[in-house]
Amino acid sequence: MFSPENQPLEYHADKLIKKFIGKPVEPGSTERMTEADHEAGMNWLEEHFTFVLPENPTVDGLIDIGRSLVRRLGIRGLIIDPWNEVAVRDKAKTAIVREMAPVWTPRHECLDKVSKFSC
Repeated sequence: MFSPENQPLEYHADKLIKKFIGKPVEPGSTERMTEADHEAGMNWLEEHFTFVLPENPTVDGLIDIGRSLVRRLGIRGLIIDPWNEVAVRDKAKTAIVREMAPVWTPRHECLDKVSKFSC
């Protein structure tokens, strides 16, 4: 997952764990996540997500990272969020989004276009 707007990573991890566990981490009046809940959430997060944060992200650079992660870890998808943080040259961003829109291809069990690296 490439998500530069959700930094530091601990902040992003807590947001994802909160969605998985269904309880907030921060103090408040409703039921809160216990340490055991948070640990279970961290285990789930480590099992299902890998975070990448290249210094100068480009579409090609992120796809290269994705290819590497397919070989090393067997990832099955690549989340680029937000798209506007990726360096785009010589094209309108909307045209690139339209061209790169993911399409599920069950035969290869991968996403076509953006995550073509996994085919």
